[in-house]
Amino acid sequence: MPHCADDTSIGNKLINARCETVHEKATFRQAIKSRRCIVPASGYYEWSTTPAGKIPHYISLADGSPLSMAGIWETWKSPEGQAVETFAILTTAANSLVTPLHNRMPVILHRTEFDHWLDRSVNDPHELQRLYQPYPAELMQEWEVTPKVNSAAYESEDCVRPL
Repeated sequence: MPHCADDTSIGNKLINARCETVHEKATFRQAIKSRRCIVPASGYYEWSTTPAGKIPHYISLADGSPLSMAGIWETWKSPEGQAVETFAILTTAANSLVTPLHNRMPVILHRTEFDHWLDRSVNDPHELQRLYQPYPAELMQEWEVTPKVNSAAYESEDCVRPL
């Protein structure tokens, strides 16, 4: 899971969109109206900064169930003329668990909110605003993990195992 910053991109691909401005920005305006999705993940990473360097932390739901992050998707044409499908995860203010690590976090949806989020007839920003709240900190957990997660080539259960 990418670091949750403001309207972050990797290359040409946007990976995060601020919920406060997603309805206003031309890049996201159409997608937020009619191309909403749910991005499942077991958890995501954030980093704390210490005198010894950056330390990765794994953040997940306390009950072990998958996160259901609010997303939007878009199809665009590459310079070569090929259709490219991309998505962005909406971010909101961090809850008390995440705040020591970062001021933003993904918009995480409760199961009861899935139908509302995916309903294409709902496109009034005020109707969606209630979904943009930080997920309750008491329903989440976080722990330090190996710095090996900083390498995209490293794939192991160590990536989520507490140190």
